[in-house]
Amino acid sequence: RQVMQLDKEYREFVYDKIKDEVDYTFEEWSEETADWTFHPIIQEDSLVAVVTVVNNEVHVAIDQEYKGRWLTKGVINKILGDLLKKYGSVITCVGIDNEVGKRFVTRLGFEPETTGYELTKLNHKNKEGGLI
Repeated sequence: RQVMQLDKEYREFVYDKIKDEVDYTFEEWSEETADWTFHPIIQEDSLVAVVTVVNNEVHVAIDQEYKGRWLTKGVINKILGDLLKKYGSVITCVGIDNEVGKRFVTRLGFEPETTGYELTKLNHKNKEGGLI
């Protein structure tokens, strides 16, 4: 029961970040994403981001207060590394006007493709050695 409640909390977090960009109600979007997995990123007891995964497709919703301070190498290795091992590549998409998002996925090693971005190997070096 608690897992279902947490899943709903994670879904609400993501939907809140995308609701102005989609033509779905929360209930419709929840049905459309029923087979997605939601990976919460918690810092200092706060939900700061949620990584959503369906097959080899990944997306991220971030609390803007934590922008640039939420992603660690451990998260990258666990989520993206596991997907790479299973599927051989990971895909995502970034809004056409989202230059920050484009730089972010490129820094992680995603390369532009016809319909989005594709990752075939991990590339997450940060010259400071910390968060990406």
